[in-house]
Amino acid sequence: FGDAVAIDGDTVIFGTLDAAYVFTRSGGSWVQQAKLSVEAAYTFGNSVAIDGDTAIVGAFKADSSLGEDGVFMRTGAAYVFTRSGDEWTQQSELFPSDRQEFDQFGHSVAIDGDTAVIGASNKNYGASVAYISAGAAYVFTRSGGEWVQQAKLLPSDNNFDNKFCDK
Repeated sequence: FGDAVAIDGDTVIFGTLDAAYVFTRSGGSWVQQAKLSVEAAYTFGNSVAIDGDTAIVGAFKADSSLGEDGVFMRTGAAYVFTRSGDEWTQQSELFPSDRQEFDQFGHSVAIDGDTAVIGASNKNYGASVAYISAGAAYVFTRSGGEWVQQAKLLPSDNNFDNKFCDK
């Protein structure tokens, strides 16, 4: 409990490796408001972020779609939840537009207003060898209830095993 922790005002979110727990403060007491989870999202809760009535939960080994080799991609995913009153509901499931096997998308998450940034610490790119784990960050923006990838951010030094966005 508490693998990942984030706070905004009187709301705290704690991540585990299968759920995220939301607590709110009223006076001097903290009370669990919700348990957030999704089906078949391995490592759900490894990273969390919250801003107002929106929370993002990362699951860097999620994604049960099959790759070309017939193996689960395990790209990773990020899940957006919104609060109305005391109720939390899933608004979106986010993936990078260029997802590849074992990207670890969702290894880190951040949110501010209608902008979310999700890190993919194992993202491979720009090299002729099989795995250059330099990492990448993806910026998503929300318009209404829809989240759209706006940008992919890369480090200027494309070093092997850089792990950009590792937390």
